[in-house]
Amino acid sequence: MARGKEPLNSIIDATLELAAEGPWPEVTLEAIADRSGVLVDEVRALTPNPAAVLKAFMARTDAAMLDAFEADTTELPRERLLHVVLHRLNMLDGHKPALRNINAALERDIAGCLALAMPRLRSCEAMLTACQIDDAGLRGAVRAKGLALVYHSTMRTWLNDDDPAIAVTEAALERQLRIGEDLLRASELPVGIATIIAGVARNVCERRREAARQTPPEDGGPLSTA
Repeated sequence: MARGKEPLNSIIDATLELAAEGPWPEVTLEAIADRSGVLVDEVRALTPNPAAVLKAFMARTDAAMLDAFEADTTELPRERLLHVVLHRLNMLDGHKPALRNINAALERDIAGCLALAMPRLRSCEAMLTACQIDDAGLRGAVRAKGLALVYHSTMRTWLNDDDPAIAVTEAALERQLRIGEDLLRASELPVGIATIIAGVARNVCERRREAARQTPPEDGGPLSTA
């Protein structure tokens, strides 16, 4: 383990090195411990399986992106998203061989993909936050899920784009964002209606609960907590 490096960071870096050297399914906790210099029991405690290492890597990337990226709020939201996704891909560039092997394995591993679905969504929420785009409520959920689809598609293009300028990736990303922008605009009305309905339903439930609390119990029975 490198001097001064946190054990989790050592585990993440060792895992990515091993993934770059061979198939992802062959990366074991024992191999990670050997490469990182972290005791295998500590590796298991921090990251009980290789998928947990990937989640930690994604969270580390989210934190670094939020720390480094400064959105230009004079730009359109689509332009800010273009820049933050390219910024994130640039951060990942040194790990491209590892990510190619990991992605190739995950395309054949449904369980592995599902295990990373929520961390991917959190990463997209982090990108929205970095761009100062609202990710709260139903609209935010629609935006985050839409960006997740765009990011996944762009990542697949990027993994096969060996041009240092990644012009093909940027063009594909811009095209996907324009399509997503049109779809989001078309969804604004139904999302707005759904938000209103949810708010009304919540208020009705709160009034019913309040009325139930204020109604005396019948025959000495307990008050309703429904």
